[in-house]
Amino acid sequence: MELKTRIKSTLAKALMQGRPELRILYMLARPKQDRSTRNVTAEYTTSWNAFARHLERSRTLDEWLFVEAMDGLPRYYNIDGAMRHQSFNSNAFYLETLSQAIGEHFPKARTITEYGSGLGRNLLFLKRRFPDLTCHGYELCAPGVEIARAAAKKFDLDVSYSRLDIVKGRPEEFVSPPSDIAFTMFALEQLPEANAVALRNILDRVSLGSIHLEPVVEKYPISYRGLLGRVYHHKIDYLRNFDANARAAGLREVLQRTLFTSHNAVVFPSLYVLKK
Repeated sequence: MELKTRIKSTLAKALMQGRPELRILYMLARPKQDRSTRNVTAEYTTSWNAFARHLERSRTLDEWLFVEAMDGLPRYYNIDGAMRHQSFNSNAFYLETLSQAIGEHFPKARTITEYGSGLGRNLLFLKRRFPDLTCHGYELCAPGVEIARAAAKKFDLDVSYSRLDIVKGRPEEFVSPPSDIAFTMFALEQLPEANAVALRNILDRVSLGSIHLEPVVEKYPISYRGLLGRVYHHKIDYLRNFDANARAAGLREVLQRTLFTSHNAVVFPSLYVLKK
Protein backbone atom coordinates (compact mmCIF):
# COMPACT_ATOMS: atom_id res chain seq x y z
CA MET A 1 0.00 0.00 0.00
CA GLU A 2 2.83 2.36 0.83
CA LEU A 3 4.46 1.78 -2.59
CA LYS A 4 1.13 2.32 -4.35
CA THR A 5 0.61 5.60 -2.48
CA ARG A 6 4.11 6.78 -3.40
CA ILE A 7 3.56 5.94 -7.07
CA LYS A 8 0.25 7.84 -7.12
CA SER A 9 1.87 10.81 -5.40
CA THR A 10 4.76 10.84 -7.91
CA LEU A 11 2.38 10.67 -10.88
CA ALA A 12 0.21 13.42 -9.43
CA LYS A 13 3.23 15.66 -8.91
CA ALA A 14 4.43 15.03 -12.47
CA LEU A 15 1.02 15.94 -13.88
CA MET A 16 0.72 19.09 -11.73
CA GLN A 17 4.16 20.24 -12.87
CA GLY A 18 3.47 19.42 -16.51
CA ARG A 19 1.76 21.48 -19.16
CA PRO A 20 -1.40 23.29 -18.03
CA GLU A 21 -3.57 20.98 -20.11
CA LEU A 22 -2.28 17.96 -18.15
CA ARG A 23 -2.93 19.81 -14.92
CA ILE A 24 -6.53 20.49 -15.94
CA LEU A 25 -7.08 16.86 -16.96
CA TYR A 26 -5.71 15.74 -13.61
CA MET A 27 -8.00 18.16 -11.77
CA LEU A 28 -11.03 17.02 -13.80
CA ALA A 29 -10.35 13.42 -12.84
CA ARG A 30 -10.36 14.29 -9.14
CA PRO A 31 -13.32 15.22 -6.93
CA LYS A 32 -13.82 18.93 -6.43
CA GLN A 33 -11.44 20.11 -3.72
CA ASP A 34 -12.85 20.67 -0.22
CA ARG A 35 -11.83 24.07 1.18
CA SER A 36 -12.92 23.36 4.73
CA THR A 37 -10.90 25.01 7.49
CA ARG A 38 -9.61 21.60 8.56
CA ASN A 39 -8.36 20.71 5.08
CA VAL A 40 -6.78 24.12 4.43
CA THR A 41 -5.04 23.98 7.82
CA ALA A 42 -3.68 20.50 7.12
CA GLU A 43 -2.47 21.44 3.63
CA TYR A 44 -0.64 24.58 4.70
CA THR A 45 0.73 23.10 7.90
CA THR A 46 2.55 20.58 5.70
CA SER A 47 3.66 23.30 3.28
CA TRP A 48 4.98 25.65 5.94
CA ASN A 49 6.78 22.90 7.87
CA ALA A 50 8.69 22.06 4.67
CA PHE A 51 10.31 25.51 4.84
CA ALA A 52 11.55 25.26 8.44
CA ARG A 53 14.96 23.80 7.58
CA HIS A 54 15.45 26.41 4.86
CA LEU A 55 15.10 29.21 7.39
CA GLU A 56 17.94 27.66 9.37
CA ARG A 57 20.11 27.56 6.24
CA SER A 58 19.30 31.07 5.01
CA ARG A 59 22.18 33.41 5.80
CA THR A 60 20.50 36.57 4.52
CA LEU A 61 16.98 37.90 4.21
CA ASP A 62 17.22 37.66 0.43
CA GLU A 63 17.98 33.95 0.67
CA TRP A 64 14.88 33.53 2.85
CA LEU A 65 12.66 35.60 0.57
CA PHE A 66 13.58 33.37 -2.35
CA VAL A 67 14.48 29.83 -1.27
CA GLU A 68 16.10 28.41 -4.37
CA ALA A 69 15.28 24.79 -3.55
CA MET A 70 11.58 25.59 -3.09
CA ASP A 71 10.82 28.78 -5.01
CA GLY A 72 13.30 28.38 -7.86
CA LEU A 73 12.03 25.16 -9.44
CA PRO A 74 11.23 25.49 -13.17
CA ARG A 75 7.52 25.32 -13.97
CA TYR A 76 4.96 26.90 -16.28
CA TYR A 77 4.35 30.57 -15.54
CA ASN A 78 2.40 33.45 -16.99
CA ILE A 79 4.97 36.11 -17.84
CA ASP A 80 3.56 39.21 -19.52
CA GLY A 81 0.73 37.11 -20.94
CA ALA A 82 2.98 34.42 -22.44
CA MET A 83 3.24 30.90 -21.06
CA ARG A 84 6.88 30.11 -20.26
CA HIS A 85 8.56 27.11 -18.65
CA GLN A 86 11.38 28.43 -16.52
CA SER A 87 12.42 29.49 -13.03
CA PHE A 88 10.82 32.80 -12.10
CA ASN A 89 10.58 34.76 -8.85
CA SER A 90 6.84 35.40 -9.08
CA ASN A 91 6.65 36.49 -5.44
CA ALA A 92 9.09 39.32 -6.13
CA PHE A 93 6.75 40.45 -8.91
CA TYR A 94 3.77 40.38 -6.55
CA LEU A 95 5.63 42.25 -3.82
CA GLU A 96 6.76 44.92 -6.24
CA THR A 97 3.16 45.27 -7.45
CA LEU A 98 2.00 45.56 -3.84
CA SER A 99 4.69 48.11 -2.94
CA GLN A 100 3.77 50.29 -5.92
CA ALA A 101 0.10 50.15 -4.94
CA ILE A 102 0.92 51.21 -1.38
CA GLY A 103 3.03 54.12 -2.59
CA GLU A 104 0.50 55.24 -5.18
CA HIS A 105 -2.77 54.84 -3.28
CA PHE A 106 -1.85 54.96 0.42
CA PRO A 107 1.29 57.11 0.71
CA LYS A 108 0.30 58.30 4.21
CA ALA A 109 -0.09 54.78 5.63
CA ARG A 110 2.03 54.16 8.71
CA THR A 111 0.61 50.80 9.82
CA ILE A 112 -0.25 47.71 7.78
CA THR A 113 -1.72 44.29 8.55
CA GLU A 114 -1.49 41.20 6.37
CA TYR A 115 -4.28 38.66 6.65
CA GLY A 116 -3.03 35.21 5.71
CA SER A 117 0.63 36.03 6.28
CA GLY A 118 1.87 32.47 5.74
CA LEU A 119 5.59 32.30 6.50
CA GLY A 120 5.69 36.05 7.09
CA ARG A 121 8.01 36.77 4.18
CA ASN A 122 5.81 39.44 2.58
CA LEU A 123 5.89 41.59 5.71
CA LEU A 124 9.64 41.16 6.13
CA PHE A 125 10.07 42.45 2.58
CA LEU A 126 7.79 45.43 3.29
CA LYS A 127 9.50 46.24 6.58
CA ARG A 128 12.85 46.38 4.80
CA ARG A 129 11.37 48.46 1.95
CA PHE A 130 9.44 50.80 4.28
CA PRO A 131 11.36 50.84 7.61
CA ASP A 132 8.91 53.30 9.23
CA LEU A 133 5.92 51.07 8.49
CA THR A 134 4.54 49.20 11.51
CA CYS A 135 3.74 45.67 10.35
CA HIS A 136 1.42 43.00 11.76
CA GLY A 137 0.50 39.60 10.34
CA TYR A 138 -2.31 37.11 10.96
CA GLU A 139 -2.05 33.48 9.86
CA LEU A 140 -4.40 30.50 10.23
CA CYS A 141 -1.72 27.79 10.62
CA ALA A 142 0.39 27.73 13.78
CA PRO A 143 3.62 26.54 12.06
CA GLY A 144 3.47 29.57 9.75
CA VAL A 145 3.26 31.90 12.76
CA GLU A 146 6.13 30.14 14.52
CA ILE A 147 8.41 30.22 11.47
CA ALA A 148 7.51 33.85 10.73
CA ARG A 149 8.38 34.90 14.28
CA ALA A 150 11.68 33.01 14.09
CA ALA A 151 12.53 34.70 10.77
CA ALA A 152 11.72 38.18 12.10
CA LYS A 153 14.01 37.52 15.05
CA LYS A 154 16.78 36.03 12.89
CA PHE A 155 16.84 38.99 10.51
CA ASP A 156 16.21 41.56 13.25
CA LEU A 157 13.04 43.06 11.79
CA ASP A 158 10.26 44.35 14.05
CA VAL A 159 7.19 42.53 12.69
CA SER A 160 4.54 40.85 14.84
CA TYR A 161 2.63 37.70 13.89
CA SER A 162 -0.43 36.11 15.49
CA ARG A 163 -2.68 33.14 14.80
CA LEU A 164 -6.20 33.93 13.60
CA ASP A 165 -9.12 32.44 11.71
CA ILE A 166 -10.22 35.55 9.83
CA VAL A 167 -13.78 34.23 9.37
CA LYS A 168 -14.48 32.47 12.67
CA GLY A 169 -12.16 34.40 14.98
CA ARG A 170 -13.71 36.04 18.03
CA PRO A 171 -13.21 39.82 18.45
CA GLU A 172 -10.64 39.30 21.21
CA GLU A 173 -8.54 37.16 18.86
CA PHE A 174 -7.84 40.17 16.64
CA VAL A 175 -4.98 41.03 18.96
CA SER A 176 -3.13 43.52 16.75
CA PRO A 177 -4.34 47.12 16.85
CA PRO A 178 -6.38 48.48 13.91
CA SER A 179 -4.13 49.66 11.09
CA ASP A 180 -4.17 52.27 8.35
CA ILE A 181 -4.27 49.64 5.61
CA ALA A 182 -4.35 45.87 5.18
CA PHE A 183 -3.59 43.44 2.40
CA THR A 184 -4.05 39.83 1.33
CA MET A 185 -1.97 37.91 -1.16
CA PHE A 186 -3.53 34.63 -2.31
CA ALA A 187 -5.19 34.19 1.08
CA LEU A 188 -8.83 34.97 0.36
CA GLU A 189 -8.60 32.44 -2.49
CA GLN A 190 -9.07 29.81 0.21
CA LEU A 191 -12.54 31.19 1.05
CA PRO A 192 -14.88 30.45 -1.86
CA GLU A 193 -18.03 31.21 0.14
CA ALA A 194 -16.92 33.13 3.23
CA ASN A 195 -14.75 35.80 1.59
CA ALA A 196 -17.45 38.46 2.15
CA VAL A 197 -17.20 37.87 5.91
CA ALA A 198 -13.40 37.97 5.77
CA LEU A 199 -13.45 41.18 3.73
CA ARG A 200 -15.83 42.83 6.19
CA ASN A 201 -13.59 41.84 9.11
CA ILE A 202 -10.59 43.34 7.31
CA LEU A 203 -12.31 46.61 6.38
CA ASP A 204 -13.69 47.02 9.90
CA ARG A 205 -10.09 47.21 11.16
CA VAL A 206 -8.54 49.69 8.74
CA SER A 207 -8.89 53.45 8.46
CA LEU A 208 -7.82 53.99 4.84
CA GLY A 209 -8.51 50.79 2.91
CA SER A 210 -7.01 47.54 1.71
CA ILE A 211 -5.13 45.91 -1.17
CA HIS A 212 -5.81 42.41 -2.46
CA LEU A 213 -3.82 40.24 -4.86
CA GLU A 214 -6.21 37.37 -5.48
CA PRO A 215 -7.39 35.12 -8.34
CA VAL A 216 -10.79 36.68 -9.15
CA VAL A 217 -12.12 34.27 -11.74
CA GLU A 218 -14.80 36.58 -13.13
CA LYS A 219 -11.98 38.88 -14.28
CA TYR A 220 -10.00 36.19 -16.13
CA PRO A 221 -9.56 36.94 -19.85
CA ILE A 222 -11.75 35.23 -22.42
CA SER A 223 -8.92 33.31 -24.03
CA TYR A 224 -7.75 29.70 -24.29
CA ARG A 225 -5.74 29.80 -21.07
CA GLY A 226 -8.30 32.07 -19.43
CA LEU A 227 -10.95 29.41 -20.05
CA LEU A 228 -8.62 26.67 -18.79
CA GLY A 229 -8.09 28.83 -15.73
CA ARG A 230 -11.83 29.05 -15.10
CA VAL A 231 -12.10 25.25 -15.17
CA TYR A 232 -9.09 24.92 -12.86
CA HIS A 233 -10.48 27.59 -10.52
CA HIS A 234 -13.83 25.79 -10.26
CA LYS A 235 -12.33 22.36 -9.60
CA ILE A 236 -9.90 23.59 -6.99
CA ASP A 237 -12.75 25.58 -5.38
CA TYR A 238 -11.11 28.97 -5.15
CA LEU A 239 -12.53 32.41 -4.40
CA ARG A 240 -15.98 33.26 -5.77
CA ASN A 241 -17.94 36.51 -6.15
CA PHE A 242 -15.15 38.70 -4.77
CA ASP A 243 -15.75 41.53 -7.23
CA ALA A 244 -19.43 41.77 -6.29
CA ASN A 245 -18.61 41.50 -2.58
CA ALA A 246 -16.05 44.30 -2.81
CA ARG A 247 -18.43 46.58 -4.70
CA ALA A 248 -21.21 45.91 -2.18
CA ALA A 249 -19.03 46.93 0.79
CA GLY A 250 -19.99 50.61 0.70
CA LEU A 251 -16.52 51.86 -0.19
CA ARG A 252 -15.53 55.22 -1.59
CA GLU A 253 -13.61 53.63 -4.46
CA VAL A 254 -12.93 50.15 -5.85
CA LEU A 255 -10.07 49.81 -8.32
CA GLN A 256 -9.32 46.57 -10.18
CA ARG A 257 -6.61 45.48 -12.60
CA THR A 258 -6.07 42.01 -14.08
CA LEU A 259 -2.45 40.85 -14.01
CA PHE A 260 -0.94 38.85 -16.85
CA THR A 261 2.08 37.67 -14.88
CA SER A 262 1.45 34.84 -12.44
CA HIS A 263 2.95 31.87 -10.61
CA ASN A 264 0.50 29.63 -12.49
CA ALA A 265 0.10 29.57 -16.27
CA VAL A 266 -3.71 29.33 -16.02
CA VAL A 267 -4.21 31.83 -13.18
CA PHE A 268 -4.75 35.54 -13.89
CA PRO A 269 -4.70 37.35 -10.54
CA SER A 270 -6.36 40.68 -9.93
CA LEU A 271 -5.01 43.65 -8.04
CA TYR A 272 -7.81 45.28 -6.04
CA VAL A 273 -7.40 48.58 -4.23
CA LEU A 274 -10.30 49.31 -1.88
CA LYS A 275 -10.55 52.83 -0.49
CA LYS A 276 -12.78 53.78 2.44
